[in-house]
Amino acid sequence: MGQQFAGEWVLGDQGRILRYGFENKDKTAFDLTGATLIKLRARPLDGEPKPVIERSGTIFGAATNGEADFEDLTNGATIPQGDRRLYEAEIQFTKSSKLYFMPRFQYAVVRPI
Repeated sequence: MGQQFAGEWVLGDQGRILRYGFENKDKTAFDLTGATLIKLRARPLDGEPKPVIERSGTIFGAATNGEADFEDLTNGATIPQGDRRLYEAEIQFTKSSKLYFMPRFQYAVVRPI
């Protein structure tokens, strides 16, 4: 099974938000009430270990809706060659003293025109 592709972000775009929906196995919203340390970590998929991008997430709306926003996904990103670089991302958070990891996904960072 392949990873989900979340879309493209233009290098330097600080306004576009990634809204991530957390789900239970039965596809219902995961209740984020009491969740802390929500963060996204991303790394390039071209074999280079850096840069690692880290962003804190904020719960969007009611915590029971299971959504969090992440801003500025291109801050710290680089595109050493070509016009596009693919990143693999993972989101984690803590709730009731348990550490949770969400399935990994990908997003691209592209050069502005």
